[in-house]
Amino acid sequence: MEHRIFTRLCFFLLIIPCGVVAQGKFPIKNVHGTARIKMEDEWGREYTKQKALEEAKLDALYNCFGEQVHRESNYYTNSDHGDSFVSRSSTNLRGVWIKTCGEPKYTEDTEVRNGINEIYITCHINGKARKLPPLAEINTKFLKCPNLNCEAQSYRFFDLEKMYLYFVSAADGYLSIFLQENDQVYRILPSEAMCEKKMCNAAKVIANKEYFLFDNQQQPPYFDVTLDPLELFLPDGYNEILNTIIIVFTQSKQSFSAPPLDAPTYDHLFEGYIPSTLTAKEFNKWIGDQKMADPMMQLKYYPITITNK
Repeated sequence: MEHRIFTRLCFFLLIIPCGVVAQGKFPIKNVHGTARIKMEDEWGREYTKQKALEEAKLDALYNCFGEQVHRESNYYTNSDHGDSFVSRSSTNLRGVWIKTCGEPKYTEDTEVRNGINEIYITCHINGKARKLPPLAEINTKFLKCPNLNCEAQSYRFFDLEKMYLYFVSAADGYLSIFLQENDQVYRILPSEAMCEKKMCNAAKVIANKEYFLFDNQQQPPYFDVTLDPLELFLPDGYNEILNTIIIVFTQSKQSFSAPPLDAPTYDHLFEGYIPSTLTAKEFNKWIGDQKMADPMMQLKYYPITITNK
């Protein structure tokens, strides 16, 4: 049975004051983030807010922890006032975002350039972060067929297309994949079939092995279970929507402890469980607690766009 899904995005992001709130080899610090982004014609307001969150988060990590020596930064100017912003890859920063504190705040202003009104959105957010320990390299690609030649450009899919995920890691570890749909977050790996085979905590992945996930023709099937394709579709009245795929990877098995699939309640979060379905707020609470306990946990968000053909 194929899964039919659609979704909107949520992201978390920031900039600095760094106060230590936990001790140890990788102390957790308070961070405050701000970013101001121009709303491009093809983006829309919600997507621009997400971009502002991204840039503010990366800038916060840079100001608190710096970046790798080899890092190249791309600067661009967003206003007549000469405000410059830097686009940084999170894989090259020395810090990792842990959790959001409170709700992000947005403001909107307008500038006139060449007789055209341009809209800018500013995001302010508070959160916690820590210095990044050495992590195993992981690589994820989004495909339109179970082959690397079918990679989706800019994470864009058409209505009714199938989505496959390519994953490889430089170390053995444990993988879980989530889908955010509006305010709900669903775990799509491990699948229900994997849970029936007592593999509900996480998918054990082998170092340097290439996985083409959600290909039900894979032989032998990964994890001894067939993973059905994910079919993306637009709901009635929409020309374009955004999905969020969330990749969670760690080398520590203790980071994953799942409850029964029929008991996805908020109370389980306090016991370290991974519910199969929970709200975005509950997911953020759970993932923040997990990352505080496990510095090796990696969390990656991918915005997937679905459009009409």
